[in-house]
Amino acid sequence: MIRDAIVARANAIVGMSRYQLGMSGTYAWCAHTVSNILKYVGINDMYDLSCSYLKNKMSADPKWSEPDDYPIPGDIIFFDWDREADPEYYTKPLDHVGVVTAFDPKTLTVTYVNGNGSSSIYVTRQTINVESVNVAYWMRYIGDEPKNTPTAEEAAKPVKVTSTAKVNPKRCNVALEQLSKGCETSSVETMQILLNNASYRISIDGVFGDETDKVLKRFQKDKKLDADGICGPNTWKALIESI
Repeated sequence: MIRDAIVARANAIVGMSRYQLGMSGTYAWCAHTVSNILKYVGINDMYDLSCSYLKNKMSADPKWSEPDDYPIPGDIIFFDWDREADPEYYTKPLDHVGVVTAFDPKTLTVTYVNGNGSSSIYVTRQTINVESVNVAYWMRYIGDEPKNTPTAEEAAKPVKVTSTAKVNPKRCNVALEQLSKGCETSSVETMQILLNNASYRISIDGVFGDETDKVLKRFQKDKKLDADGICGPNTWKALIESI
């Protein structure tokens, strides 16, 4: 789902500077960071440099919802630093925005990635209690969720059970192309994101060049794989299992 891609991209740019991400200047760049993340995963109609305008766009778009439940990874979280205890107090613009990457229901702690947060230069990862008065909204992308719902008649039909075998809900089969130096495809970006998520810092540009070759070989060596710089089935498997 797109929310998974949002989280992967947000985690991948932690530690990168605003200049690396094309946001040089002195303006507040939190909304720009979120807009760039959304644009990176294919959501092009939410681009804005204002937190309030970004939230208003999402509220007006049926592909986005304001959930009643707790945040989940991939949600966009908005903050109002000068909000009073009165929940109706929204007379001032929103002050900040980030991407939710994790939520702990036991402590009600939200982990989020943001630009212009704890650093004015670098993208950082921070936490906050979801019940903090400064947490204003969180919006969720639902544009890729199934729209078809069964009719009452279809829902009442008995389900035919054909197997009692246990199914691993995390298991799926995906064809991943073999990559080597010189490739320039979206699969290279996926590999680079996975390397970043595994703490092997690398530029995410979709180009399998010298830097990518060097980092991939280091990853393969650490995982006791053939350090040949070729991302084949065993390397893909190791990358995915490193998340």
